Amino acid sequence: GCVESVLSQHGVDVRVLIIDDGSPDDTPQIGRALAAEDARVAYRRHEPNQGFFPTINEGLFDWASADYCLLLSADDALAPGALARATTLMDAHPEVGLVYGLGMILKGETEPHGAPQAPGDYKTDILPGARFLEYCCEVGNPVPTPTAVLRTALQHRIGRYNPDLPHTSDYEMWMRCALHGDVGFVHAVQGYYRVHGAA
Repeated sequence: GCVESVLSQHGVDVRVLIIDDGSPDDTPQIGRALAAEDARVAYRRHEPNQGFFPTINEGLFDWASADYCLLLSADDALAPGALARATTLMDAHPEVGLVYGLGMILKGETEPHGAPQAPGDYKTDILPGARFLEYCCEVGNPVPTPTAVLRTALQHRIGRYNPDLPHTSDYEMWMRCALHGDVGFVHAVQGYYRVHGAA
């Protein structure tokens, strides 16, 4: 479901890297099948498990080379039209290094839903980097990770996710982005974040 939510994005060219960090289930069969079915998908497996930070940094820094990049966990998904909305804003505003939007929480096995929003159906805002940092200090982490699209060149310039921040590495990354550019916000559901159990 996660991979399909990327491959079905309209108006953009996409590539997907699946990194299987030593999963003990049927992830290898699923990952290899997805890669065999669509040339836009690549699959890698770690043996043994290397952990969260080496895995995400491998994808973002050793593989990502397109203009924009996005990190998705396997149980999250993109909303229809999310990448077109984010990249349209970034293409029009080169000073914007990060774009995010609304995230919808899915519980258990609930399936993502929604249809692409036409350009007139949503608004966008651009916050100067300094104002975004102030906003972070006021409200905490405002960025749902499945909605965060970065310029790959900026991601490579500002560096890797910090393993010394196991619970706030994404928050710190968004603030690091804001030190080097403005931040865009799309007033539309851009991604789905899944919670399990009693969470």
